[in-house]
Amino acid sequence: MKCKVGDMAIIIGVRDPRCTANIGVPVTVLGPLPTDGEPEWVVEPARPLLLFCEFAPSLPPILQSDNRAWVLDRHLMPITGLPLDGEVKDDLLQPA
Repeated sequence: MKCKVGDMAIIIGVRDPRCTANIGVPVTVLGPLPTDGEPEWVVEPARPLLLFCEFAPSLPPILQSDNRAWVLDRHLMPITGLPLDGEVKDDLLQPA
């Protein structure tokens, strides 16, 4: 696994192509999500993420209503050695 608890990471991939707006969002890794399959993490994103319902894939993605989401390990890139405070997070969220 690329991440560990407490890491800051950036989302670099998504399961559903309708949620590509999530790519580039910084997150804090809170802990592993128990799973029998591919490793996943519970994360706290810097802004609401687009989410989709795996059980009703025909529904459009919605903006999350809470401050936690889960992301596959392969869709996260840890940011190591870079101190991120609130000001830096805000800069990362502003379009260039």
